[in-house]
Amino acid sequence: LMSKYKVTILHTDKEPTDHIVDGSDGPNFKDMYKLMGCNMIEITGARCDNKNYELYIDEEGRLKEGNELNPIATKHFIEWLSHEGRMTMIPNVVGVAAMVDPNPIEERK
Repeated sequence: LMSKYKVTILHTDKEPTDHIVDGSDGPNFKDMYKLMGCNMIEITGARCDNKNYELYIDEEGRLKEGNELNPIATKHFIEWLSHEGRMTMIPNVVGVAAMVDPNPIEERK
């Protein structure tokens, strides 16, 4: 059964962009790879406006030359870590990220 998920792509160099991505258990990776311009996705958490989201990050982001720190994704990642009482060695996000609402968009009948 396909659902639709709200995905916000967090760019390093421009305003975030909103997308709707189909998927059965979250947005499908084929479309996410295209939107994020990467081949490997790591899933962690983000928090924004008192709500938790899944944060998809480019698993190879730190290894790519010229990739910049992602200030918006980093901010939401740190808020999530703090809210969940977690720690990490490197609390920043490098490269493109996506904030994903884990709940599918309700289909209006």
